[in-house]
Amino acid sequence: MASTKYHRIVVEQFGPSYRLEGRTVGEVVPGMLLQRNADGTVEAHSDSNGVVQPVLVALETQTPVLELVDAIDEPYQDGDTAYLCVPREGEVLNMWLGANRVVSFGDRASSNGDGTLQTLTVGTDTPPGQIVGVFAEDKAAGADPVRVLVRIAPR
Repeated sequence: MASTKYHRIVVEQFGPSYRLEGRTVGEVVPGMLLQRNADGTVEAHSDSNGVVQPVLVALETQTPVLELVDAIDEPYQDGDTAYLCVPREGEVLNMWLGANRVVSFGDRASSNGDGTLQTLTVGTDTPPGQIVGVFAEDKAAGADPVRVLVRIAPR
């Protein structure tokens, strides 16, 4: 899972973002959709099409091994302190599209249940908290997840 174009998770930002830290459970890659657990730890969002409140995304590490990999591609290991953000409505983030998923510009994004995203088909009973945002580009993933731009939805 390597970056190709952008070297930051927050690509378009409108004012200061709400940033925090959390200890990871399992490996967390910058750009993953996360959930906060009762004990304060964070891990990949695990509920496919589930409610995401708040949208919580892993940021790039502040201490990368630059000779080996870009900060945006360096994962946090289990138990590391990860840098996180709660993005504002309208901001564009460099996130992950789930393996074997195809999306189009403007499709609604929801949790894929593994820290990546998938398309959400919205019905009359769809709670707003299921929608992470809208995809800001056309993208297709093969056997591995790929980076995808997402414009964050209103909360």
